[in-house]
Amino acid sequence: MTTPEQSLSAVLSSKSAVLFDMDDVVVGSEKNLTEAEKRFFSKLWTADSMYRLVSGNNFFGNDMAMLHYVVYADEWQGEVLTSAEFQRRYFEAAVQAYTESLLTPLIGELFALLQQLGFKIGLVTQSYLYWVEQVQQKFELEGIENPFDTIVSLGQSIGTPRQILLPKPAPDGYREVMRRLQVTPAETIVIEDSQSGVSAAKEAEAYTICLRQWLEPDTQPVGADLYLDTLQPLIDALQKIARENMREE
Repeated sequence: MTTPEQSLSAVLSSKSAVLFDMDDVVVGSEKNLTEAEKRFFSKLWTADSMYRLVSGNNFFGNDMAMLHYVVYADEWQGEVLTSAEFQRRYFEAAVQAYTESLLTPLIGELFALLQQLGFKIGLVTQSYLYWVEQVQQKFELEGIENPFDTIVSLGQSIGTPRQILLPKPAPDGYREVMRRLQVTPAETIVIEDSQSGVSAAKEAEAYTICLRQWLEPDTQPVGADLYLDTLQPLIDALQKIARENMREE
């Protein structure tokens, strides 16, 4: 009978690239980001507007001009901020959220094994590059070598005239990273946590793993090829491949 480790090892053995989402995959940040945005917008919006925000989608990672417009097109309270000051305070709130967030357990060990085995590694995130840098600083503090061969920030160009890549659930980001890394979908694994991310990865035709470590019980996405509660099964499978490679040598 095939064990889960053997099955995952077989999948990994046929791949040459692993692509990651960032929030709640590399770092457990979604909850902190949501709380930070509530605090940020509560200073600008009325209670009714805040209700619409809380019951709607997460705003972090969206275009600054659009957010600035939405705030002041609705009922607002408190001071009126220029677009530049609005962005500064918004980014400040996000940075604080990342400061309070923890790296996903075993992520450093996973990166090290992938690099040891010669996998190409990419990141596709809705977040701004400045926020990616906050996570990379956490890598440095933990002694983790920056693992990413290429990074696509979908939030960086949303709503701008230069926008080329559509945000998730469109597959654009994952297809772009595959193009840069010169790999095919058949050679690629994507690790995601959200429904939009899983949908994007599947549309890009990659083998899709949904990491549930930071998810609430009632928010599991559908459509992934494999669901993991922690990164440990990936670690075990990669270690198995490493042992087999050593025996062959």
